[in-house]
Amino acid sequence: MINLEAFRLLAHVLLFEIDEVLSAKTNNNFVRWMDDINFGVDDINQACIILGDLNDVLKSRGLALNLGKTNIYSSEEVKNHFLVETNTFLNELLENTDLNSPDSVKESIDRLLEKFEIHREQNHLQNWTKVTKRFFTVAGKLNSLAFLDIATEFFMKYPAIRGNICYYFKLIKFSKKASNAILTILNSSSFYDDVSLYLLVKVLTDWEIPFNEEGKNLLKIYLIFW
Repeated sequence: MINLEAFRLLAHVLLFEIDEVLSAKTNNNFVRWMDDINFGVDDINQACIILGDLNDVLKSRGLALNLGKTNIYSSEEVKNHFLVETNTFLNELLENTDLNSPDSVKESIDRLLEKFEIHREQNHLQNWTKVTKRFFTVAGKLNSLAFLDIATEFFMKYPAIRGNICYYFKLIKFSKKASNAILTILNSSSFYDDVSLYLLVKVLTDWEIPFNEEGKNLLKIYLIFW
């Protein structure tokens, strides 16, 4: 959960040979993020052959495929599980928003919230967590405080999303509403690990706190940490 370069470096050192195999077998039709790999092929038989080749390479390094997380999808299933339509929506929303126009930003935030209400009911799909992270990033870039309640709820319910929620807090910057949301999180009993505290402290470090009445909330946050 902590964004450290060492983890990515370790994955690349161990898995660079996997990239070479996939590049040759799929005509570069693959992506790998650390140890998370997706690749496209023409049929199930070809997919099984490539998975066998990958497993042979991994075994030579004392590793193995996690069969519980290895799936073969049809093209239609890929559209659903990888939420292609939603990803396209998020891409186009940012591209078509004039960040210097309050009306354009408001319209985009309204559309984003409407789309998110549909998305939150699709949490059975494989890439739901990854796309949920994108919603918070887009909301942050739109400087939308409308996602604060959602951020508080999801921070407690979905630990894998906490890093992106904290990035959302960083993007919207300090405000009374934002600091109250973090206070709500800290007052909950739904997290219990040092990583979550680290992520929240990082938000406080990155925020530019004004020397005014709203800044008093920051003192409350620090007192809770101490």
